Amino acid sequence: MIKENLVLTKMSEEEWEDFRSIRLEALRTNPSVFLSSYDSALSQDEEYWRSQLRSDANAIFLLKDGKTPVGLTGAFRYRESPEDTVVLGMSFLRPEYRGCGLSALFYEARIKWAKEQDGINRIIVSHRAGNEAS
Repeated sequence: MIKENLVLTKMSEEEWEDFRSIRLEALRTNPSVFLSSYDSALSQDEEYWRSQLRSDANAIFLLKDGKTPVGLTGAFRYRESPEDTVVLGMSFLRPEYRGCGLSALFYEARIKWAKEQDGINRIIVSHRAGNEAS
């Protein structure tokens, strides 16, 4: 059962361990849907995880149920057009939290962040076949 104390926040560099933990879980349990692999991510050091959260080119959000991380999502400056485009991705929810409308929180937070960035006038959303809920 989902608790009522769910909180979605933009992560800070100091939360790198929570980021690493939930990202590795996502990669381990869903190996075919992310742009990275579990083994590659597992080999990364603390500085790598911190740098992902420190970057001005992206925003990574963590969903917690109380103190427990249960979901992750991100918004990133698009490599081909970083001056005006953000791409949404890296979304993961633990299975027991899926199908409850929580992805709307992810979209709201990422779109709000993108609109706050100077020069952004386009947001790209892409998802895999079979992920109709997204």
